[in-house]
Amino acid sequence: MERALFAYGCATALIASALLIGSAMRPAIAAPPVQRIVWPALVHLAVLSVTFDRGGRRQVNSYWQPVFTPTPTRLRWGRWIAGVGSVIATLTFVTVYAKAAMTDAPIVARSIWIAILALYVGSSSYLAIHWAFRPANVWGAGFVEFCKSPLFFLLDWRRRRN
Repeated sequence: MERALFAYGCATALIASALLIGSAMRPAIAAPPVQRIVWPALVHLAVLSVTFDRGGRRQVNSYWQPVFTPTPTRLRWGRWIAGVGSVIATLTFVTVYAKAAMTDAPIVARSIWIAILALYVGSSSYLAIHWAFRPANVWGAGFVEFCKSPLFFLLDWRRRRN
C-alpha cells in the first residue's frame, strides 16, 4: 500500500505540475467542467484521509515502513521537493487572489482551476515525501506532534518551558 500511495503522490504532483504550467502558459485553455474535477478530488481526499489517519480501530499509519531507506541526502531532497511544492502552491494562490483584488474583477473559473492545480501540486508533493520517508524521519518528531494537534502544540505551556 505504501508504494501505491507514494506512486499516486508522484504521479499526481507531476500531472498537476504539467497542467499548471500548461494553463499558465496558454491563457486560451479553459477550465474543465466541474464534473471532471469532482472525481479526482474525491480520490485525492480519500488518499489524504488514509495518509492522515489518526487512529481508531484500524490505524493505518502505525505500522508502515518508508518506501525508501532514509539517508541524509534523500531526506534533504525530500525536504526540498516538499518545500518547492509548498512555495508553488502559496505563490499561485497569492498571485490569483492578488490579481483579482487589484483589478476588482471576479475570480473566473480559469483562476479557480489554476488554484486547484496549485493545491494538488503542494499536497501531492507532500504525499510523495510522506510515504517515501515517513514524516518523523524528514521533519522530526516535533512535526508529527504538531500535525496531530496544532492548536494544542502551540498552547502547551510545558513544551515552551523546556
